[in-house]
Amino acid sequence: AEKRGEEMVTAEWSNTLSRLPSAADCQIEAAELKEKLKEAVEKVAGFLVPLRHGSWQWHTTIPGIDGRPPCHELKRMEKENGTPANPNRDQGGLSVKRIDRITDFRKILQSFNRLYGLKEGATPPSGREMRSQPLPDPCPALSAKLEAMKEQRVDQTAHWILAEALGLELRDSTRTPEERRKLDLHGEYHRKREPVDFIVLEDLSRYRTTQGRTRQENSRLMQWCHRQVTAKLKMLCEAYGLVVLETPAAYSSRFCSLTGQPGFRAEHVTKKAFESDFHWRETVARAERDADLIQSKLVLAVRDWFQKQPDDSKKTLLLPRAGGEVFVPAGPGMIQNADLNAAVNLALRSIASPNCFDIHTRIRSEWVKDHYQTRETRNRFGAGQVKIDTDSSMEGQHEARPNFFLVTGGMQPSFGAADLEFPCVRSVFSGKAVWSTVSGNSWKRVLADVPRVAPVKNDT
Repeated sequence: AEKRGEEMVTAEWSNTLSRLPSAADCQIEAAELKEKLKEAVEKVAGFLVPLRHGSWQWHTTIPGIDGRPPCHELKRMEKENGTPANPNRDQGGLSVKRIDRITDFRKILQSFNRLYGLKEGATPPSGREMRSQPLPDPCPALSAKLEAMKEQRVDQTAHWILAEALGLELRDSTRTPEERRKLDLHGEYHRKREPVDFIVLEDLSRYRTTQGRTRQENSRLMQWCHRQVTAKLKMLCEAYGLVVLETPAAYSSRFCSLTGQPGFRAEHVTKKAFESDFHWRETVARAERDADLIQSKLVLAVRDWFQKQPDDSKKTLLLPRAGGEVFVPAGPGMIQNADLNAAVNLALRSIASPNCFDIHTRIRSEWVKDHYQTRETRNRFGAGQVKIDTDSSMEGQHEARPNFFLVTGGMQPSFGAADLEFPCVRSVFSGKAVWSTVSGNSWKRVLADVPRVAPVKNDT
């Protein structure tokens, strides 16, 4: 029985080996796949970076020398005169999304070069071995294109800001294409209003790549080029006598530009977005786990209201969300566009005196021995610093350098109050008290203006 079993296994193994393709067949199939890969690379390159009278070719530039793997390069090949222009030539643009696509495509080509260098049946090289044998750039033309696009984005952004500051806008050209080409004229402007006196920009020098940010956020920061935009804008404004001011952006989007009271960001949400967006689904799940909290009851009331709406309903509710497009003051006040609200706050900060506490609401502090005192470098309190007397709610909570805020409007925190020994401003609140109160009242505030949602009794 054992002998018959061995014979059956041997026969089955022989049949399996006979069905496997031969080495020659594998080489033929590999060559066909490489040819298909070559066609796919050229097609994708023609879509991402279309050429007016040319095409992209992916071919071998350096055959294997001294055992080194062959290298491939994506080259631009010009067509003969009279060849029809590429129909995809106008699919350009300087968006970050397009730059990301071209960058990812270049990385894929680098991976292909590494893949071509692998030998059949051999162990893939380690990372150290690959670094010791660097390959040339597989697409120098794409690298140059990326650099040109980034530089053009900087120039275009700076020119747009300058044109808006000068009160100019583009108009339809009144010249023929031949005249524009002869004069090297790229655009004609007309004045729509008087120019401004100065330009205010956010000071984003502290917003840099760090290990605390995600890889995607750091990658976007590296492509942002805000320093180059600022430098280019200053150079252009110098010729027109315009002053460019840079103002710190901290808390500019968290205070109302009309009343100075703190607030939060929100967005308009439809039923489809509320049921499909991960953020809102997770918010509902947390509310269901802690259903006794008043904020959870508000969330569940919103969920019940959306469930009663038809699937194709276009009705929206304004719900609190970090980074939303709407700014909502915590107390009574007007709802505004969040970006415009922050822009007005930056403009007011740029011209207001440091002693104008209604605009510069934040007061830095530090713990010294047995009390808090201000930590300001702009002489806001005269030559020295001022003592801050805190209430009983902050006893035993000795933060190293907390922030205090002057709160105006209808919203007043129930704890964290402090007094300054300074005549111009007396009562302030700790940052922890301000933002916890704003967060706790955010759902009540937005739903207070929506009578369609059933009210929730505060019985907790």
